[in-house]
Order: sequence, then C-alpha cells, then structure tokens
Amino acid sequence: TVVGLRNPASKSTTIFEVPVPRVPVVIDPTGAGDAFDAGYIAAMLRGHAPYECCAMGNATAACSIAVPGGRGTGITVQQVERHYRPLVKWGTFRGPALAMSRRAN
Repeated sequence: TVVGLRNPASKSTTIFEVPVPRVPVVIDPTGAGDAFDAGYIAAMLRGHAPYECCAMGNATAACSIAVPGGRGTGITVQQVERHYRPLVKWGTFRGPALAMSRRAN
C-alpha cells in the first residue's frame, strides 16, 4: 500500500510504503475494503500516525479475506495483531509511532 499525504503549507508530500501481510489462502475477498477502513479508523481514533493506521487497515483486511463471508465474523483482536506486528516491527497496536516515511517534493 502506498499513501501520500500532502502538506499544503510547505507544498511537500510525505510518501508511505506500508507492507501488506501474507495470507496463505484467500477464502473470500468480500468486505476487505470495509475491513481496511475499519482498521484504519480504529487506529486513527486512538491517535496513531498515518503509517500505523494503514498497517492496521492492512492487517484487518488480511484477516477478513481469510474467512468466508464479508462480515468479519470469527476474527479476533489477537489475529489482527498477529498480522499487524510484523508490519510495524514493534510490539502491539498500542505502541509508539514509527517513523517510516520519506519526503518527496
């Protein structure tokens, strides 16, 4: 996932390349976008940096496609965190921000 955040004041863009977790078997992609949105918003509401929000969205979507149906039933916080931790390379969803960005003009 590649995300660009534009700063109108400095006319610069911060580019984030957020890795995607490996999912051994895709069962059903229905609802993966909604799951990404839910993970992103949950992280954002907890005050996490945009990189971490995208990582949480990717982790939540990865869990969603590994189960049948588009409702995310049967997904636990532990499953999401298992996908999330390798993406941010530190502890858990409650940890500090990770500076994983580069500047592009």
